[in-house]
Amino acid sequence: MYDFILQIILFGSLGVIVYLMARAVPRVVDTGEPVHPTGRFDRMLSRLPLRQVDDRLNGYFEKFLRRVKVFILRFNNSVDAKLAKLRKMNERASETGTDLFGKGNDDKKE
Repeated sequence: MYDFILQIILFGSLGVIVYLMARAVPRVVDTGEPVHPTGRFDRMLSRLPLRQVDDRLNGYFEKFLRRVKVFILRFNNSVDAKLAKLRKMNERASETGTDLFGKGNDDKKE
């Protein structure tokens, strides 16, 4: 019973904190002032063409994923071909009464 009361107090206080924060958020105004003055490092970062780098990386990643997709599809086709061969061998073996290893199947002969 004490655990239940403690949980109610905990979640009630959490709800009060969220309510107070929700009321205080509209009072915060974004003035657009920089938090710190721009230094040499910030100017150097602003010169980097990050959008072009991001576009090129996205292009390379897209090409890589397409090639992986083609590889997976080829692998899937080869596995399907092997399975089809195994099914054919199994069908032939069941018709002739032999199993996959070439031994006679005694159950079919009786």
